[in-house]
Amino acid sequence: MSSTTDTVMPVTDNTTFSFDLERSVLAKMLSHVQSIVEKKTTIPILSNVLLRLGNGQLSATATDLELDVIEAVTVLSHDSGSTTVPVHTLYDIVRKLPDYATMHFLCEDTHIKLTADRAKFSIPVLPASEYPTISQLAIKHTFSLGASTLKALLQKTRFCMSTLETRYALNGVYCHAITGQDGQSRIRMVALDGHRLAMADAVVQDCPDFEPFIIPKKAVNELCRLLEDQDTPVTLSLSNTKMAVAWDRLSLSTKLIDDAFPDYKQILPKDNTLILTVNTIALRQAVDRVATMTSDKFNGISFRIQDQNIVINATSSAYREGTEEVPCTFTGGDMTINFNARFLLDILSQISGEATVLNIRDSMTPVVLKDASSDTALFVMMPLR
Repeated sequence: MSSTTDTVMPVTDNTTFSFDLERSVLAKMLSHVQSIVEKKTTIPILSNVLLRLGNGQLSATATDLELDVIEAVTVLSHDSGSTTVPVHTLYDIVRKLPDYATMHFLCEDTHIKLTADRAKFSIPVLPASEYPTISQLAIKHTFSLGASTLKALLQKTRFCMSTLETRYALNGVYCHAITGQDGQSRIRMVALDGHRLAMADAVVQDCPDFEPFIIPKKAVNELCRLLEDQDTPVTLSLSNTKMAVAWDRLSLSTKLIDDAFPDYKQILPKDNTLILTVNTIALRQAVDRVATMTSDKFNGISFRIQDQNIVINATSSAYREGTEEVPCTFTGGDMTINFNARFLLDILSQISGEATVLNIRDSMTPVVLKDASSDTALFVMMPLR
């Protein structure tokens, strides 16, 4: 499916049509589009999915006016027509039918009727002509990258997106093109929330020198979900105000955040010369266990680094305490640093290598964390005071 258009076939005035489709095919398509539709909306038509039938193709379009998802499948029908159906109602029915079921749909003006074996349903519809028009993308740049590459970039950064609506520019993932030290074109994604920062790079062949942009949080999360089982190339298209990602017969387009992202390079520590190396899994599991004892909103734990060990400690106002030691190598002297356990676990969950490296300056300045076996991602976290 092209990422540059909003249709597989045009909306038609025909409201009487029928088609047959396997339950598994429709369930998969509806699962892709239904999650962007809000369950409560002041605009009734936005609770619906736009169905378009023609040339043996059925397309489903869902939108919240900021984010659009379109997917097409092949159906058994020679008819053509368009309608809109309450997407959560339709999806609930379809996913509860037996896997093997073949469904027959008949749309007649005000209702769409679904028959599967001995089950029959009738659902009210709204005219396709009332559905919002999804504008075409005025493309300025287009490039391709692997679905797994795009998903990895988003996964490694999205947990640092801010949840504060007052910090609009931070409610998404910042993306720009860079040239690596090896001279190769790369795409870089960055997210920060005032307490931590995540940055990830990937080599992209023939990557254009596009203007930096910010992908909104909802689009980031939807892309991660939709790309979960994909390993095919995806096409990313950009205009001044929108981005579209397309693969196979599915396309997601979103408005971009219209705000200036902070100069994240000013946040990256430059004098963290002390190096601590520790087993990733051992540290992650120990932090998780000890953090059970925290009860304050900061999830505070302390790292006491001494004798090539990290002594992890947590206490609470309920007279609870947890302590665990993890072996490490450290180039500095004894030191104690306090961290937010949840923030630290978020970062450690994105490090897949055997060892994690922490670049430290002192107990009060931001700490850099990275995978000892990879230079494609970097994380920064503020200690607790």
